[in-house]
Amino acid sequence: MVVLAGQNGDFECSIPLETLGLKPTPGLKLKGDTGILRGNGFQTHYRVYWSNKATAITADVPSEAQLSPALWGTFGF
Repeated sequence: MVVLAGQNGDFECSIPLETLGLKPTPGLKLKGDTGILRGNGFQTHYRVYWSNKATAITADVPSEAQLSPALWGTFGF
């Protein structure tokens, strides 16, 4: 389960770890990030990520697809 604080409240999302192909063991640590995109159904107006705060781009440009592991957080199990 992931809980994100948003402008209009908290958002709770869940996905079974097996859907992601994860079989966590005690002490396992993985780098990653999670976030939400908010918009009007046609265009993204706002992005909020748990760890990478440098991802404020909202125009669909190639730089949005760039992976930046140095800005990711650590998920612990």
